[in-house]
Amino acid sequence: MESLPQFEELKRNHDALRCQFISTELDLAITFVGISRSTDDPVRAERNLEHARDAVQAAKKFLKEASLSRKREKKLSVS
Repeated sequence: MESLPQFEELKRNHDALRCQFISTELDLAITFVGISRSTDDPVRAERNLEHARDAVQAAKKFLKEASLSRKREKKLSVS
């Protein structure tokens, strides 16, 4: 039965993409925090902090829905 191995491969690919998305959102949050810290404009700083919060919330949402392997969880905790 070929559909089961295909399903398993698709699930692995899906999990890898989900992990990559979460990692990217966390990197984005860090970038926005850095931009916020580097400006003297309080409006710009707050706007970038809000973008950072949004990125963290997106990462948390996808992480909560994920069933990641220990290896992928470790990768995210190191990133």
